[in-house]
Amino acid sequence: MAAAAGLVVVWSQRAPIAEVAIRNWLDGQSIAGDYAVERLEPERAVLRDVRLAGGAFTAARVEVRLAGWPFAPRPVAVTLDRPVLRARIDDGGMTLGGLERLIPRDTDPDAPLPDIAVRVRDGRLSVATPAGELRATFVSDGRLADGFRGVATLTPAALAAASCRVAAVAGELSVTTGVRRVRIEGRGPMGALACADGVTAGRGGWAVDAAADPGLRRLQGSASLALIAVRGGGGTAERVLAGIGAVGSPRDIAGRWRVRAVGARGAGASAATLAAEGRYAARPAAGAIETDWTLAGVGLTAPALDLPPPAAAIGRALRPAGGFVIAGAGAGAWRGGAGEIRVDRVGLRAASGARIAADGAPLLQWSTTGWRVSGAITAGGGGLPPLRLTADGLSAAAGRARLVLGPTRLGDAEVAADLAVARAADGWRVAGEVRGGGRVSGWSVGRSTVAGAVLVDAGLRTLRPDGCMTVRIGAVARDALRLDPATARLCGDPRRPLAVSAAGARGALTVAPIRLTGGQGGLRLAAEIGGRVEIDGGLRAAGTVAGLAADGGALPVRVAAGAARWRWRDGTFELDGGRARLTDAAAEPRFEPMIADGLTMQMAAGRIAASGALRLPKGVRLVGFTATHDLAAGTGTAQLATGAIRFGEGLQPDEISTAFRGVVANVEGVITGEGTVRWTPDGVTSRGHAETAKLDLATAALGPVGGVSGRIEFDDLIAVTTPAGQTVRVASINPGVLVENGVVTFRMLGPTRVAVAGAQWPFVGGRLSLRPTEIAADEPLRRFTLDVEGADAAQFLARFDIPNLNVTGIFDGQMPLVFDGASGRIEKGLLVARPPGGVIQYAGEVGADAMGAGGRLAFDALKRLRYRSLGLEFDGALDGEIVTAIRFTGTNEAPVAPAGGVPVRASGLPFKFNVTVRAPFRQLLGAAASFGDVRETIRAGAAAEGAPQPDK
Repeated sequence: MAAAAGLVVVWSQRAPIAEVAIRNWLDGQSIAGDYAVERLEPERAVLRDVRLAGGAFTAARVEVRLAGWPFAPRPVAVTLDRPVLRARIDDGGMTLGGLERLIPRDTDPDAPLPDIAVRVRDGRLSVATPAGELRATFVSDGRLADGFRGVATLTPAALAAASCRVAAVAGELSVTTGVRRVRIEGRGPMGALACADGVTAGRGGWAVDAAADPGLRRLQGSASLALIAVRGGGGTAERVLAGIGAVGSPRDIAGRWRVRAVGARGAGASAATLAAEGRYAARPAAGAIETDWTLAGVGLTAPALDLPPPAAAIGRALRPAGGFVIAGAGAGAWRGGAGEIRVDRVGLRAASGARIAADGAPLLQWSTTGWRVSGAITAGGGGLPPLRLTADGLSAAAGRARLVLGPTRLGDAEVAADLAVARAADGWRVAGEVRGGGRVSGWSVGRSTVAGAVLVDAGLRTLRPDGCMTVRIGAVARDALRLDPATARLCGDPRRPLAVSAAGARGALTVAPIRLTGGQGGLRLAAEIGGRVEIDGGLRAAGTVAGLAADGGALPVRVAAGAARWRWRDGTFELDGGRARLTDAAAEPRFEPMIADGLTMQMAAGRIAASGALRLPKGVRLVGFTATHDLAAGTGTAQLATGAIRFGEGLQPDEISTAFRGVVANVEGVITGEGTVRWTPDGVTSRGHAETAKLDLATAALGPVGGVSGRIEFDDLIAVTTPAGQTVRVASINPGVLVENGVVTFRMLGPTRVAVAGAQWPFVGGRLSLRPTEIAADEPLRRFTLDVEGADAAQFLARFDIPNLNVTGIFDGQMPLVFDGASGRIEKGLLVARPPGGVIQYAGEVGADAMGAGGRLAFDALKRLRYRSLGLEFDGALDGEIVTAIRFTGTNEAPVAPAGGVPVRASGLPFKFNVTVRAPFRQLLGAAASFGDVRETIRAGAAAEGAPQPDK
């Protein structure tokens, strides 16, 4: 009865007892809750207006079916009407406002789920995440232990994380249970993706498939993400697929990951597919993750970039149709914020046949504490330069490496290298040799080498030479110009150590003098060049040239002992301050050695421009010039201008050319001139002119010449020739007889040969002419013929100021002149009076005792003698004694006393005179004293001939 009474009491108090039990259970889980008991029956409890954990869970009605009442009641089914569950995901994981404490924490991962049937009607789920709030509706039915199925339908929601935003994420998740297993599956669409950095995606989708033990201690599953029309970073992809698999527990999980891009393009490059995948192992609690990876690319093409060599060769090898494929393998690990990456191998194979392979053990190790390289990288085929790089423990602090670069084309040049890299005290030392040759900036360069070492700082930011470098330059040619091989030594300048960095090169190098030789066609060149190279965002160099020499070919001169300053910048080579010694290139020199000074030259784009002046060694300036030369065509032009060349005590023509020696002397006056010289590979042409207003000189051929004026046009300045018809005026010339105001027409046939077409001078009322002839200074025998026409005897005698003698009449004749070396003579010169003759009058006093009767008769007749014929014959040396024969006949007009003492004075008597005069010619005709008193001449003639006889 007591037991029955107790049961009755318990039954009667079942509602308060159940309520107390529920509240005690919630309190034991530290969960606050409010609810109302709607009904409590032995096998069923109904609660309404349930609110737990501050609203983390609410339900309009909860019905729990029980079994084992009253001794061991247990829930066997739960029905939730309109439940709402609110959760949060943050850096600490997922929280349910404290409801997570209701999840069983059985240490046995294989423990089954509670054998409870759970039905949810019209459920709601809200999850707050850093990206935004996720909302879903939820319905379920079935036993948790086996056969449960719940379905959550996501309400489309916009999510934002970092700088990216997804327009809408939706989908459906299902949760099912089996024996000791929980499985979650789901998938859904994603709206457009947009990021602040310009990354966008048109739309996408997601999927998840995971299974776990009932206690969620062992997990296995996968998740994936798919995006289409992805853009960003200057590139695009038709699709991007990413996935990850997981096996393990929240504390220790591992699996595989993969990322794949399809139809990727950017910066001129493209790929049919790019894929990376690998395994990973993570311990989230410890902040550790390890992964390996492999990389594969199919149908890749390189961008068309203007790359510096030798990278340009790589770009060309990777661009052919079909592209290239790439594969790689490595691993990575992160532990407590520290990371490490390892690359074991990388391989590339292009449709062009190019291959790159790198492998090691491992090849590359990188971590937050440093890096290390060991192994080998090889390349070749398909236009790639043959290359092999081997490294042995190479790191930022130690190790060594060797690079062997086989012959590779760099544009029109070919380069090869063998370099050793080793750790130095303050960085890296790279030593070895670089070889090359080919066409560089329009120049053809033979096989050349650069041998030496450079130091690279530990940060790989700057590079500087280690000591001096030896540069062996092969034969260099451009167009027809060729330079012979040479060796140079380049050394760092302590004042500006050379350094090369990402910002460019800065510093200087000194270049020891280099002996350069070469030529163009038959032209040979030589010079010794040294200087300094400045590098400061560009290349410029300067220095000196010594021992410059040029000879041969079409060059009309030989250049020796040349010196100048030189500069190079932006592809332009310049000379200034130049000086050289010039001599005639002809076998028989046409001019004396000269000095070219003030020389300047600029060579750029295959053209040379030069200027300067020519002087005699003693400093007299003769001519200035400007010149241009085209290296490709081998042609050029020089413009010459003499300025005023002043002859006198300080300068004579034989100082310019020995050809003038013995030909002209005592030259005084000013000559100016201009000229143009042109040359081609076939030869040299030149034209020009010279002119003077007044030039005085002495000549071996014609005696003193004064007041020469005129302009002479040359058709060959080097050969010193002119066209015919050159004319100069001569104020005076005195080959023995002074003539004035003449005009000479001639043609130059060389520096020492003149073809005289004719010369004319007014001469004592008539004309004196030189017949056409050639004058050659190098021919000792020279002949001239002077023609006298219409000379007035009275004017002729007036030139000599002979007292008491008057002669009238007109004379014609010839004066043949012969010069042998510097001496000259008259051969059979003849002057003849024109009919009807003239009158000879001698009014001087004759002493009666001084001569006989015949002499007195002759002098009486000469007081006024009308002659019918008169001839003057000349023979003899111009600079010695000349014989002059004077022959004339006539009748006296002044009465004379006949011989024999007859006291009769008569006129009209015939007389015939033959007079011979021997005297120095220049004294005879050039000095009045020679004819101051003719009595002795007449006496001598009278004595030789006897008394004059009547003409028969």
